[in-house]
Amino acid sequence: MKHVVMGLLLVSGAAPADGLRDPTTWPSELRAPLAASGALGDEPAAPLIQQIVVVAGQPFVVSGGRRYPVGARLNGALIERIDDKAVWLRDASGRRREGLYPGIEKRPPSEPQQKIRPAGPQAKPQEKQ
Repeated sequence: MKHVVMGLLLVSGAAPADGLRDPTTWPSELRAPLAASGALGDEPAAPLIQQIVVVAGQPFVVSGGRRYPVGARLNGALIERIDDKAVWLRDASGRRREGLYPGIEKRPPSEPQQKIRPAGPQAKPQEKQ
């Protein structure tokens, strides 16, 4: 019985994958006006550096699924140095730092502004009447 129902759905053209859209994209009603105004912008470019790995004590940059050691060329730039957070590249425009996590800086934690009280009911002294 189950196979008969599925067969009828497929024959009738009501296959579930036909009308589905990607739930992470903007609806077409909103996408057209936003695209016309330029508010959506272009799709973000893939990062140059995907990860940094260390194999047998030697660091490598991973980009586009390939490993690049110090001294190799990555998109026309020479890899000068690799550490755990960034890669230093030299090209015709000079030396630049490409961070593994652009826009994110590691800082020590700040001191809390106020003391945090433990959660839960607190025993209140009862007044005598």
